[in-house]
Amino acid sequence: MKDDYDKAISDYSKWIELAPEDAAAYRDRGWAYCMKDDNDRAIADYSKSIALDPDNAETYRSRGEVYSGKGDYDKAIADFSKVIELNPDGEDAYFAAYWRRGVEYREHGDYDRAIADYSKLIELDPDNAETYRSRGEVYSEKGDYDKAIADGSRAIELDPDSAQAYFDRGRAYERKDDNDKAAADYSRALELDPAHKEARAGLDRARERKGGGKAVEGLCGTKETEGWGS
Repeated sequence: MKDDYDKAISDYSKWIELAPEDAAAYRDRGWAYCMKDDNDRAIADYSKSIALDPDNAETYRSRGEVYSGKGDYDKAIADFSKVIELNPDGEDAYFAAYWRRGVEYREHGDYDRAIADYSKLIELDPDNAETYRSRGEVYSEKGDYDKAIADGSRAIELDPDSAQAYFDRGRAYERKDDNDKAAADYSRALELDPAHKEARAGLDRARERKGGGKAVEGLCGTKETEGWGS
């Protein structure tokens, strides 16, 4: 695979020699560098492409992704914001920019801006379970548990087979000290995904707080430890 990207870089470089003002050539070579994890060269090519074609939203989005991977929060936010400013009428770059900017805001504790971006995505696509789930996580981290639970419930309505949605709502219930509902959601998450380690740990916590035992899983299913040997 590495050889394929090297060949692509060589081909794009020849293209650039022949057409040095072609923004697409720099953009595509930047993509090949990115796939090789050569982030500095990728950014340089994306930047050259943007200089030649400053209204291409997709190139800003691609450069923003590389900045994000490098941990350059401010530059990533600036590029995703530029995509939104350009607003390419429903193109994937527009939706991805709200999503990625929301992720950046959340990871840096800017919960209100993250919620605003996820809310805009919900406005654009009101039947996307993942967006409700993600906004609910932010509400939960912010301490607004009722809104987190409401978003988790909507995500489950839209995608009832999502173990992660049940886990996230269960965590909001746990943080609200509603251990009965937390345990129920963690249990459902485990039914849907028996390998979900965080759900199993959450279920143990919720049951211990209720005064019960841990959940022990074996070939015969899950058994409470409470009362063993009595």
